[in-house]
Amino acid sequence: MNYATTNPKTMIPVGFQLRLLTKDLQSSPNNEDIATTPVEELSVEVMLQSGEGLVWGVMPFPEEYERGISRF
Repeated sequence: MNYATTNPKTMIPVGFQLRLLTKDLQSSPNNEDIATTPVEELSVEVMLQSGEGLVWGVMPFPEEYERGISRF
């Protein structure tokens, strides 16, 4: 799962987080990426089985933010 800026000239700021949770909102090992320097992209590598789902979120929450649920 990647989170990248929509404008390549805009960097993701320090402290911004991408976090993945199970569909039951449980954490797992290595489930987040945090920008420790300004970056173009945050990513988390996952392995899922058919029918599993993930809830993804970012912090801080942008205006008009809605949590996304992805099913595989």
